[in-house]
Amino acid sequence: MKIWTTPVSPDIISSIADQLKDLSDALFFDIETTGLSPKYHFCYLIGCCFFDGNTWQIQQFFCEKPEDEPDMLQAFYDFCSTYTTMISFNGCHFDLPFLDKRAKHYHIDTNLTKLHQIDIYREVQPLKKILSLPSCRQKSIEEFLGIFREDQYDGGQLIPVYDSYTKNADPEALHLLKLHNYEDVQGMLLLLPILSYKKIKDGLKITHISQPEETIDYLGNPSADLCLSGDLSEKLPKPIRINCDEMYCIFEEDHFRLSIHLYQGDLRYYIKDYKKYDYLIQEKRIVPKSLSKYVDKSQKEPATPQNCYLIQNGCFLALPHKYPYAQDVHHFCKDSSDKQEYMLYNEAICDAAFWTQYVTYLLEQIIR
Repeated sequence: MKIWTTPVSPDIISSIADQLKDLSDALFFDIETTGLSPKYHFCYLIGCCFFDGNTWQIQQFFCEKPEDEPDMLQAFYDFCSTYTTMISFNGCHFDLPFLDKRAKHYHIDTNLTKLHQIDIYREVQPLKKILSLPSCRQKSIEEFLGIFREDQYDGGQLIPVYDSYTKNADPEALHLLKLHNYEDVQGMLLLLPILSYKKIKDGLKITHISQPEETIDYLGNPSADLCLSGDLSEKLPKPIRINCDEMYCIFEEDHFRLSIHLYQGDLRYYIKDYKKYDYLIQEKRIVPKSLSKYVDKSQKEPATPQNCYLIQNGCFLALPHKYPYAQDVHHFCKDSSDKQEYMLYNEAICDAAFWTQYVTYLLEQIIR
């Protein structure tokens, strides 16, 4: 068994210093195996990255021959014993179960699955759409962030390389095996900025709210657009744009700008207690029964859920589906079958606190 320890480049550490500041007690790790099944294959290389109190180091445990696996596993588990958090890329699905089954094969005690786990792959999955990622593979995320590695192999391509090394100890083969794992582990550090996109909904600070600007939509109907801008709690590595029914957003570095479309015109407020009203047929309106009793019976009929409404003209804000923060305002819609609800736009109500809550809720739904 071989063990290599190599310091991480200070330039890399300085580029992600903000992301690493709360991870000094965490252990990053990645494994290389001879196949996907722990029943028929084994682990031949484990790489991990850690803070030793002064610098970040990458340590790699390597089996020079298959018989080294139990010693390598034991050495790695002993090394992990002082950590409470482990960080991996798809480790919860593959690396941890694989190591656990290999350890059981050798009757080695391990409690890695009991430690707090941060799986970058799982963290990025909800971001795939808003980041327009072709996949959530590590190399896809690296390409998004502008990270380009020297190693061009994947784990499957290196299985015959390892097999060849165990037979003739070729230095070039060893270099390829070591480099691939090293860059996988180091790459996890460089992926940390991608997690800042999960936090765009946290700590939003709206600094400017424009007056609604009246426009005409593509159908010739009057409408209005409201623009908001503000600051983010974290700096983003790359600008992104998010488009949904309620708003269009631009997030860039540590600030954001967004446009919210307001509906302008007539909407209906449906009265739930419709049995207290009558519908006047000729006038096409409702009145309380206390007044309609003076109207001829031929000119009225009992109100129904479909026609018991009041018409309101104004500027309206679309409410997200199941929006929980608009219980104390009237809900309007275009007709009784319309599932999209609106609230009447009111500057006194729609202040910075309201917009922070509204935008945060929308972002939570999108990221979720």
